[in-house]
Amino acid sequence: MLMQTKTASVDLLGTLQAQIAELEAQAEAIKNALKDECSLQEVDAKGNQRLDVEGSIFKAVCTSTQRSTVDTKSLYEAFGITEEDLAKHKKPAVAVYTVKVTSR
Repeated sequence: MLMQTKTASVDLLGTLQAQIAELEAQAEAIKNALKDECSLQEVDAKGNQRLDVEGSIFKAVCTSTQRSTVDTKSLYEAFGITEEDLAKHKKPAVAVYTVKVTSR
């Protein structure tokens, strides 16, 4: 009986994930359209753009911001930071559990 419950649960989980994936794809397409429209908006003094769209139930706000990143590899090389130096400051690893469901 326990195995049947697990089998049914796995099938339900797979079905739900397939539905979620379909909905997420639709949501992503709408977000991309909003981002495209936002990219056509006037740029403010800080280099950002904004688009406000109101539906009958929800409101969407799309904004762009400027982001920069640090090239950590070149930074470590410039300051002579070694893997051993980094290891001294790393937080301990934590267990991460993943459940992946695929169609049969």
